[in-house]
Formats: sequence, structure tokens, C-alpha cells
Amino acid sequence: MWGDEPIFGGMQSSGLVVILDVLLVALLVYRVLLFVRGTRAAPMLAGFTFLLILYWFSAKLSLVTLHWILANFLSSVILVIVVLFQDDLRRGLVKVGLLPGFARDTNQVREDSLRAVAKAVSELSNRKVGALIALERNVGLQEYSEQAVTVDGRVSHQVLTSIFQTSSPLHDGAVIISKDRLLSAGVVLPLTFNTKVSKSFGTRHRAAIGLSERTDALVVVVSEESGIISLVEEGKVTRDLTEKSLLNVLMRRFGSKPGESAKKPSNISQPSAPVVDEPTANIRGELN
Repeated sequence: MWGDEPIFGGMQSSGLVVILDVLLVALLVYRVLLFVRGTRAAPMLAGFTFLLILYWFSAKLSLVTLHWILANFLSSVILVIVVLFQDDLRRGLVKVGLLPGFARDTNQVREDSLRAVAKAVSELSNRKVGALIALERNVGLQEYSEQAVTVDGRVSHQVLTSIFQTSSPLHDGAVIISKDRLLSAGVVLPLTFNTKVSKSFGTRHRAAIGLSERTDALVVVVSEESGIISLVEEGKVTRDLTEKSLLNVLMRRFGSKPGESAKKPSNISQPSAPVVDEPTANIRGELN
């Protein structure tokens, strides 16, 4: 039969396929554990593992009623996993789609637009006005813009600062920049479920972390309490940025489209202290 035929030129009989199979499964389990660590999926995964162990013991000890209940529950295990872990599965599939060979080219943002963002953020920081700006990369953010106010205009620091003024009805929401355009304002972003996020972070920071966990967007946050500028990427927060250090990071992530902006100046100074990305669970310092 087809299933009895050796594969890969007799590798099956030599045991190499078995070793490869075990290594791939071990790698998959390891990556899954790393992926769910620190998220709300971790305790649910532990509870699910406990049910599997209980199911095995109920069969061995002939606990008929308990075994029947668990058997019926586990018979729909795929549906249960999809319902319980839908957000985490979505986030995992997004990360798979961003692997080399799968991801499309990063959305480019021109240097003048990045400068406008950095300048607006600096002005808002000096006045301690809160702000939340998401810059789209490979993963589209259109779904978050559907219930927001469509702007679809050129990125300028005047528009950005006016949106986040406390007198503006849109100041509590986020702004999304997509493909070098200010796509929408007043956007409601998903909050993070990470229980290890610093309790000093308010709604803006938690929304920025939540979006960065679900997409590859870069999110700029200005604290309303302290005026601190932060950049959030992949669930990690870089704090205490200046206008120039923020611009440096954004330019490294996006660059400029050839022929669409002036040459990058060579005299952009580096920040006085190195900017270090830290996991949200290890952020030091409290917001004032």
C-alpha cells in the first residue's frame, strides 16, 4: 500500500524521518509556549492541559460519568480552541505571514511625513497633551478605521496637533497613517490583555501595546500626565524619546521613497542616552 512505501529514499527505515518528525514537533511546541507566555492564553492552555490529564485518568480508573463528559467536551476540541484562542491564533497567523518570503514590502512613509509626526509629537509633549499615532506597515489597519472619522489627507504637524487638542472631539482616539496619508482620526484601538504590563500605563499606552501585539504597526504615544514620548513595537515600549531620536527610529523602520523627499541630513544628532527596547513586563520607572 502507499502508506507502506518508504519515503525519501528509505529514510523512514533508517529512522531519520522519525527524528526529523520529533524535532519539528518539539520546535512547534516550544514556539507555541513562547508565543503564549505572558498572555491570557497561558492560563487557558494550562487549564486545557489539566483536562487532558484528567481525561486520561478517568479512562484508566473507569470513571464512566467523568470520562463521558470529558470525551464529549474534547470531541469538539478544535471548535473550543478557535473560540478560546481566536485573538491569539489571529496574532500567531499574522506573525507567520510576516516571515521572510511571505510578507510584502513595508509601506513606505516619506521623510517629510515622518518629520511632521516627530515635530507634532514634540509640540504635544511640551504642552503635555496626550496623543496616539499608529503608522501602518505590512499589516493593514483599515478594519480599525471603519468606525472612525475618515481624513485621507496629507500628513502635517499642524493637522496632527489640532486633532489632539483637548477641545477637539477626536483627541481621545488614535490617528492612523497609511501609505504616506493621514487615513483616519478618532480611532478606537484594542487594549492589550497582557497582565504584566506596568500598572502605571494608562489607556493610551495599553491601546498602543494592544495594536502592536496584533499587527506590525509602529505606535507613537505621548503621555498626557508626564509628556513622555514612547514608541511601541511588537508589544515592546521604548520610552523617553526626543523629537530627533524618534525621527531616527522612524527613518530606520521606514526610510524614504526615492525621488519623493529630500536627501536625509547627515547632521541628525543621536539621543543623549541610548534608546533601549524593553519588554512591557520589565519597563522601569513610573509615570509622573
